[in-house]
Amino acid sequence: DSDQNTFVGFPTGLVIVRNNGKRINLPVINTKQIISVGSYTFVASGIGLIAIPDTPSAALVKKFRSLFGKDIEYDAKLGWFHIDKLCHEICFDPERQSLLLASNDGLFYLDKNGRQPIYYNKKPIYASTLCYLQGKIYVGTTNDGLLILDKKGIRQLSVSEGLLSDNILKIRPGTDHLWIIGSGPLQLFDLNNNSLESYDNLPSRNDAQVIDVNEIGNNAYLMTLNGLLIYPLNKKTLNLKPTVYQLKVNNRSRSGNDKYSYSQNNFNFKLEIPNFYYAKDIYIKYRLLNSADTTWKVTEPGGRQINFSSLPPGKYIFNAVAFNPKANLNAKVITYNFQISPPWWKRTWVRFFVAIIIFALINYIVVSYHFRQIAYQRAFHEEQESIRFERQRISSEIHDDIGAGLFAIHLYANRAKQRLPHIPEIGELNNMVNDIADKIRDIIWSTNTENDNLENLIYYI
Repeated sequence: DSDQNTFVGFPTGLVIVRNNGKRINLPVINTKQIISVGSYTFVASGIGLIAIPDTPSAALVKKFRSLFGKDIEYDAKLGWFHIDKLCHEICFDPERQSLLLASNDGLFYLDKNGRQPIYYNKKPIYASTLCYLQGKIYVGTTNDGLLILDKKGIRQLSVSEGLLSDNILKIRPGTDHLWIIGSGPLQLFDLNNNSLESYDNLPSRNDAQVIDVNEIGNNAYLMTLNGLLIYPLNKKTLNLKPTVYQLKVNNRSRSGNDKYSYSQNNFNFKLEIPNFYYAKDIYIKYRLLNSADTTWKVTEPGGRQINFSSLPPGKYIFNAVAFNPKANLNAKVITYNFQISPPWWKRTWVRFFVAIIIFALINYIVVSYHFRQIAYQRAFHEEQESIRFERQRISSEIHDDIGAGLFAIHLYANRAKQRLPHIPEIGELNNMVNDIADKIRDIIWSTNTENDNLENLIYYI
């Protein structure tokens, strides 16, 4: 710390050795990380995150709360601030004058306003390791690869950008690069070019069980479960170009063909790489364009076979590139184009033929319906004409036959009434004949087709 005190963490406790040789034992178990910021020492441990003032005083307590929040609890008996019970990694950002806390609840900034969560794609960031370098904060996550925080925002480095594992265990600073310890081989991130670089002679984490790394000069000191290993940082370029050694379609070898039927949709690519050094450390990164998933994928170390099952009909482009995380690689991407034809009932000419048949059928239905309508209208008009003719005939016969006879009866009845006015029955007979004549006249008018219009009806009424 600023007073030249030394902090030593043990699984069973924390020891502070003062510059005067005095030892102070604190009940802090499983110390994970210790950093010094100004007049305070921050310790991430099994009991959470605590902050210990170099020289406990009321002024330092007040200053701490002004820097990192006034609600933080201070234990005067133990002489520390208890900040977070779930914190396991910390980092100080000098530009923001704030701490970054990696907790089980996510990633947080800690400043005078208290804890402020940090989100990526609107989701919490579950960080396993933190590091501040050259104005940027590097965050190793459990499932999102490497996140880089700066003033412009958050950038992600994942498997699709060359990272060999999205699960990062630790990141450690080097001279001009960042060491990345993940579930796969060791990797280096170039801070100047903002890209991954590779070195020869570096073992994979599984080979040497690397748990931490420190760089001094041109050597990397690797802490392993078997002891300390020293590796020189000598770059070595390997030009690797993979080739398609064998292609199987539906478990049958194929060559010189790029068109397949719809039933030939299971592909097995077997690649070979003309390199005899570190063969088991060479990875294949591949993708299949125009498929449901076009992202880059990485094979297991030494893996040379790539399978695609139940591909739908279409045109595809298979890309593959070999790379060795332990060596600078200038490999070229190989490309294989192939096509799976659709079944005959889905081909263009079949669809065109079916469309013609459907169009002809619809046209036949429409034309047939039209002719049936014409025939129906013709029959209807003929029937109406027949009815009109029959009405005209009935009207004429009633007028000529019944009308004439009834008129004669009417004349005789009037004459009889004039001669025999004293007989009332003759008058009633005359009235009855008049009524019948009126009804016959109505019948004749209604059956006459010339009166089938509104004008004649109004005139008649």
